[in-house]
Amino acid sequence: MLGRKRAIISGLLLLAVALTACGGSDGPVSPAGAEPGYTTISLFEELLFAVPDTPDTRKFVMINDYAAAREILGVPETGPDAELPALMQHIIDSVGQDSANNTVYMAPGTLISGMGQGMWDRPLRPYLAFDVRNVDQSVEAGAVPFVLELLRGRFDPEATAQALAACSECPPPDMKTHNGVSFYSWGEDGQGSLQGRYGPPAFDHLGRGGRIAVSSDYVYRTVETPGMQALIDANIGLAPTLAEVEEIRLLSRAMSGLGAYSAFLSHETHRISRTPNDTSTFGPLPGTHDKLIAEIGRSTLLLPYLSFATGAGKDETGPYMALALVHGDAGSAEENARRLERRIAENEELQPWMEGLEGVEIKVEGRLLSAKLRGDRPASGWRSLVFFITPLIPHE
Repeated sequence: MLGRKRAIISGLLLLAVALTACGGSDGPVSPAGAEPGYTTISLFEELLFAVPDTPDTRKFVMINDYAAAREILGVPETGPDAELPALMQHIIDSVGQDSANNTVYMAPGTLISGMGQGMWDRPLRPYLAFDVRNVDQSVEAGAVPFVLELLRGRFDPEATAQALAACSECPPPDMKTHNGVSFYSWGEDGQGSLQGRYGPPAFDHLGRGGRIAVSSDYVYRTVETPGMQALIDANIGLAPTLAEVEEIRLLSRAMSGLGAYSAFLSHETHRISRTPNDTSTFGPLPGTHDKLIAEIGRSTLLLPYLSFATGAGKDETGPYMALALVHGDAGSAEENARRLERRIAENEELQPWMEGLEGVEIKVEGRLLSAKLRGDRPASGWRSLVFFITPLIPHE
């Protein structure tokens, strides 16, 4: 496990360099990465070095790798000077289907990525000098209403400052600083208004302007100051990050290894219990909960696991659902590999839901189980595991 001391030292060095270069104030610096000689860090793991470790962020992490989706669809990286029609086509291609019927099943985009609600009518570029053309990956973490948003890509903080200064429609932001890192702030923590819905520069569907920090590599958005402060502290190594949580780190490596372009990670699991308050916080898939409760005590349910991840990927064979489970020990992982195969082959409730399944590839490494469930239907249905207890991975 990567040590906190290394993260703190690396983060402080990065902060010192950023502050020296920018005269004492900047947006978020690039998150502290791996120590010298540590070369196996995965893309998703690297992103999680920027996300603070809290009970809420451990429950919900959603990652979109737009760069990977562009590569799958054969969409060239769109330059920052592309005209709006080209941008709109880029958005369609990046999250949908191309002329060759290649499809990617992304999670919904964040507001600040330019891929969220209102992306057609309320472009970000006139006000913030960036949009989806600049974004390679996005992360959402935490619980509603205080979700943390993170983008990684190619940004210009000076251009953002100039665009905001020139925007006559934009409410002037307050400039705030935390641990030497500056960010824009609009309104009270978590407060919005119907009159401000989707207003410039980046007010959301509840009329919350929130807080935005911009650097050359990262953009952060929150709807309250404590969230921005937590992102900054995690970024510069002054607070624990999700990349340092062993189970989450294993999941992030598994999703990268499985080639997922969109993924969800959580330490909440699909736990089934006869006691209502003990059942997982995921809602039951309609019509299946009672049937799953009836399986308690049988070998058809999985053994308990500690955390899980799911997502979508596509390789030369075709599309697939990516799945990873972290267990308390290697024996449980091995047994769950057998049980998962049996559930997929024998469970009558699962078969209609997984219609179109073209094959299953399961691998166990220590206490980590990872799998590819091949086929367009499984690939398109991965997000149901984010919101429901499905027949696929329930455990007692």
